[in-house]
Amino acid sequence: MEHNEYNDLMKRIKCTDEFRSEMQKKLSSEPIAMESYEDSVSGTDIAPKRSWTRYAAMAAAFVLVCGSVGGAAYAFRQHDKNQPSHGISASTGPAAVTELTEVSDTTEVTTGATSATIMEAVPSSTILALFPDAHEFSKVQFRSGPTMVPQGKLLYGKKIRKYDVVDYDGLKNKIASIEWTECSEDEVMEKETFNDNELVISSGSYNILTLNIYADGYLNKGGKYYKPLNEADFSNVSNILTEHFVLDEGSALADMISSGLPKNLDADYTFSTPYETSSGKIVYDGEKNTMYMTGEGSMNNGEKSVEMIMKPDGGNYDTWKGAPTALKVSDTAGNHESSLVYSYSNGILEYQPSFHYVYLLKDIERDIVEGENNREVVDFTQSEENGNKVYSFRTLSMLETDGKYTITLDQNDHLISCEIYSNGSFAMSFKLENYKFDTEDFTMDDYSGLYDEIAKEAETDMNR
Repeated sequence: MEHNEYNDLMKRIKCTDEFRSEMQKKLSSEPIAMESYEDSVSGTDIAPKRSWTRYAAMAAAFVLVCGSVGGAAYAFRQHDKNQPSHGISASTGPAAVTELTEVSDTTEVTTGATSATIMEAVPSSTILALFPDAHEFSKVQFRSGPTMVPQGKLLYGKKIRKYDVVDYDGLKNKIASIEWTECSEDEVMEKETFNDNELVISSGSYNILTLNIYADGYLNKGGKYYKPLNEADFSNVSNILTEHFVLDEGSALADMISSGLPKNLDADYTFSTPYETSSGKIVYDGEKNTMYMTGEGSMNNGEKSVEMIMKPDGGNYDTWKGAPTALKVSDTAGNHESSLVYSYSNGILEYQPSFHYVYLLKDIERDIVEGENNREVVDFTQSEENGNKVYSFRTLSMLETDGKYTITLDQNDHLISCEIYSNGSFAMSFKLENYKFDTEDFTMDDYSGLYDEIAKEAETDMNR
């Protein structure tokens, strides 16, 4: 940049007279030739043969031009491959010499020991074009958890919610008003995902058809990724989504069921489907994430009794699977029939009771918001009965499956009962009786020894 080009540039941007004068002084100075440099200089990186101090002034001018000249916007980010950051990163160390290297879309500036990249903003029209037309979709879907579903397995850690959009045009315009720049898929995946043994887990994204808006503020469509130029705008994206996305009625109820898992529970229960019935006892300690449950009834092709222990503290398990459970099945005379250690994610390989309290809550939550083929919640009503909240609704799907639900929660969103009909036929009923939630004097026996005993029996059964 020549001196006259600089003067022309400064006329097109706003800055103080003091700043303008200082920049002109720096640009007027001649480059200082440096034939050699001393290794003994500490705290400063020396570039041999040429001093680039005058180009540090240019870099400062470029920062002021952000968003003002030619529609382009620039921002500094710290050049750290291990921990990418966004926006402006300032160096506090000494910087006698600055090296500036130009690249195609970005400019990398090294000052002292600090490296930064000036990134170009994409036009707002590019961001607007990412959004589908309003008539092309009815709901925004949020998904978090494993990014791929292992064949034949259920995912305890997966979460799906559906949102209605308030003022779609306002949403698009606010998102597009933020300055965005392209970024790499690797950066987004590093920020938005983590590994949980076998699977890659996503922290979540809002999906408007093929446009993904990540919970942390990134955008993705068709393999192209974008992020805000300025650090503060990451939280602004979140605020905009909160303003314009509203949970639909079914997802709001699913949230209540998910968050309503108690701190502790001591209760009797009854459970039935057309193929399985059971009644028994539940003792659950949410702080230790353990449960002991008994049952007697018609199950697994006969009259049986069962004991289930969810491993105390969950042990070392993958969060997407759910805490492992040891199951013992006996006949009515108490004779051992089978033992099994399983988790929520296990496929239906051997008999697993449908009335496992913690897993059942997850089943009900998922059934409301997932189901098959874009299930839709309709005819949603809420009433009160004996101080409890009663929700009634129907679910419709592309397969014309008509589900009818009646779900009762207490005032703390603890599930007390659930009854489901499918296409007019009874499907499932679960009900707590003599229940006590979240009591201060709750105690639970130590069932870890019984868990280990059943686990050994399961191993023996497997080796038969």
